[in-house]
Amino acid sequence: MDLTRLTALALDCVAYGDGNVGVMPGLTVLGRSEKSDLEAYVYEPVLCLILQGSKRVSIGEQDVEVLPGNALLVSHDLPVLSRITRASAAEPYLALILTLDLSLMRGLRDMVGHDPVSGRSLTVSAA
Repeated sequence: MDLTRLTALALDCVAYGDGNVGVMPGLTVLGRSEKSDLEAYVYEPVLCLILQGSKRVSIGEQDVEVLPGNALLVSHDLPVLSRITRASAAEPYLALILTLDLSLMRGLRDMVGHDPVSGRSLTVSAA
């Protein structure tokens, strides 16, 4: 997947500093110009597309490095440890975060049938 256009649009959104920028309801651009310390979070159900930079996310024994072009899928509220591992002022960490509506997702699952890929709460794959 070519992320060039999405990355340019995301850079425009965060051009005035680090932080989260709400583009529209349910869609956020996250930009960080520095690596971060290990921090504890509770991730809500989201689909997160990494555009630039990288981060490490841990839940229990599962530890994943999320790279540009990877999508991180979180299926329910989930306590994690996370840190941004690659970011700079010249090439900030950038991610598009789409909040998932679980009731809508369950309805779609019921309509198309249920074929679970894995029992994991957090999954990373190429976008």
